[in-house]
Amino acid sequence: MKVAIADDHAIFRTAVAQCLRECGFEVPVNAATGTELVAGIRRHPVDVAIIDVRLSDTSDDEGIEVAREVKKEAPTTAVLMLSAQTASTQAIRLLSDFETGIGYLRKDEVDIATLGPQLSRLVAGEPVLGRSIASRLLRPARHDSALDSLTRQESEVLRLMAEGNSNVGIARRMSLTERTVEDHAGRIFDKLGITIQSGEGRATTNRRVLAVLTWLRVTSGGS
Repeated sequence: MKVAIADDHAIFRTAVAQCLRECGFEVPVNAATGTELVAGIRRHPVDVAIIDVRLSDTSDDEGIEVAREVKKEAPTTAVLMLSAQTASTQAIRLLSDFETGIGYLRKDEVDIATLGPQLSRLVAGEPVLGRSIASRLLRPARHDSALDSLTRQESEVLRLMAEGNSNVGIARRMSLTERTVEDHAGRIFDKLGITIQSGEGRATTNRRVLAVLTWLRVTSGGS
C-alpha cells in the first residue's frame, strides 16, 4: 500500500513515515504543505493520504480544504485526517460529504501498532474514527427519532463500528458474543432504516458505513 503524508511538523511526519515503512508500507510522498502534497500525489498516486488538519500557523483547518482537493483530483484515494483537537464543524462536514474513504483521528489517539490496519480498513471503505469524535457524534440527536430509539448498548456498538472495529473486535471490547453483536448491528440498521442495495449480483452499499454516516449527517446538520 502506498501512503502520502502531509504535516508541517517534520519530526512527526518523519516518525510516522518511518514506522509505516517498517510495517511494509511505501511512503512516496512526505510533504510539509498542502501544495506539496497535491503535487506529490499527482506524480506518485497513492492509496491513502494522511493529512494534518492544521497544516500551517495561519489557519486552523487548512488541511480540510486540502483533503477536498485530494478527493476531487483522486476520488479513489482514501484520506485520514489527523488533528490535535476533536473534529470541528468543518471536519464533520467533510466526513459527511464523502460516503467512503475519509477518516479522522486525534493525534493522541494514533497508535503506530494499529495505524496500518486502520489505513487498510479505510482504503477498503470502512469508517475509521477516533474515540473522541465517535463519542461526540454518537450522542442521540433530539430531532431524529430513529437515533433516539437506539439503546445504550446499541449506541456503544455503533460507536465502536465508527472506530473501525469488526464484530469480533466489538465483542471483545464489550465482553459479548459475536452473535450478540451481530444482533445489535441488525437492530441498529433496522432502526436507522438502512437496507442492503444490490446490483449485478453483489451488494453495492455498506450498511456499517451508512449507519455511521447517518450520525455524521445529523450531527453536522445535513440531510
